[in-house]
Amino acid sequence: MHKDAPASRKRQPNGPARLDRLADPLLKPIVAKAGFGSAAILMHWRDIVGPELAERSRPEKITWPRQNEEAPRPATLVVRAEGGDALEIQHMTRQIVDRVNAFLGWPAVAKVKVRQAPVGERSRAHKVEPRLEGASGGAETPDLSQIADPELREALARLARQVRPDTSA
Repeated sequence: MHKDAPASRKRQPNGPARLDRLADPLLKPIVAKAGFGSAAILMHWRDIVGPELAERSRPEKITWPRQNEEAPRPATLVVRAEGGDALEIQHMTRQIVDRVNAFLGWPAVAKVKVRQAPVGERSRAHKVEPRLEGASGGAETPDLSQIADPELREALARLARQVRPDTSA
């Protein structure tokens, strides 16, 4: 620092500001409302639980018990997940508690409560329609004329209409 500059004045950075430092003051009231001390758990959820589990779950809030003047009592982390994913997360609660506490550096969380709710956009949300082997995608009519049994021919025709409704079998 230059010797003529006042000591209370902070040095301005010469380059671009880090986005996390700009966003933290803006996010702090929103994050605090959900019980989080900072946005760290939200921003690093993928690092805490791994990419596969992070894709299927979201930390929703932290519920803190009433504190007394003794040692602080740990909180409950509420995690949002869908259907079968919620069951898997329920089985992994001990590991999630350990990973969150290791990330925070102190035993802040004692329990995980799983809330079944939509997680939001997923990278696997774009489902690919299954295709039948040999199907070209057009409205092909299966050739059932070689089948002698009329009941079997009709059953196969119904099946073809169910599998590919655009087929006029």
